[in-house]
Amino acid sequence: MEDIIKENNYPNTCPYCGEKINPKKLAETKLNEWGGKETFEGIFTCNNKKCNRTFTTLYEHSFFPTYTIERNSNIIYHPKLKIFNEEIEKIFEKFCKIYNQSFIAEENQLEEIAGIGYRKAFEFLLKDYLIHNRENEEEKAEIISNTSLTYLINKYINNNKLKEIAEKCAWLGNDHGHYLVKHTEQDLEDLKNILDIIIHFIEMDLGFKKYSKIQKK
Repeated sequence: MEDIIKENNYPNTCPYCGEKINPKKLAETKLNEWGGKETFEGIFTCNNKKCNRTFTTLYEHSFFPTYTIERNSNIIYHPKLKIFNEEIEKIFEKFCKIYNQSFIAEENQLEEIAGIGYRKAFEFLLKDYLIHNRENEEEKAEIISNTSLTYLINKYINNNKLKEIAEKCAWLGNDHGHYLVKHTEQDLEDLKNILDIIIHFIEMDLGFKKYSKIQKK
């Protein structure tokens, strides 16, 4: 019998090590057939020499009205989490935790949950960043904790570039938590990309403040 699962349908990420791969297919098996569709399971081996583990992927094979096959789901065991800068992990611990929980949801094809998770991660990152910049002002820290994100962006962010990109992150994040989506040309990947820009800005700001204390001797 001719193979149903062709090479261009092979998974490109290992569910164990999380690396990009070109796996070797060991076998495929038909699980069921119903309503003009067949479900197949492919068995693959990771070609990352540090991993070499075997995993399975589910496929849906349609032959009505047209002949198609697509990867239905990649069974995720231990997705590779995002590793943040040491200072980011130390200062913004809750943000890192929420971000990676959202990433796990996304890797398990739970995009609807992942989107609002990234939005929550952004709020924790921004509020903790603003509080960190005012760590000796307890009253302002309490105000920041209890104030809406939009107001904080307009009131407490002085850098115009950060303010602009933070506004856009809030817009896209809110789309993942509301019934109506306003920014239909952007998706989850755009939200993550903007969030990465904000993370890099904060990394640079923390680094500048750290090394600006060096005095000439």
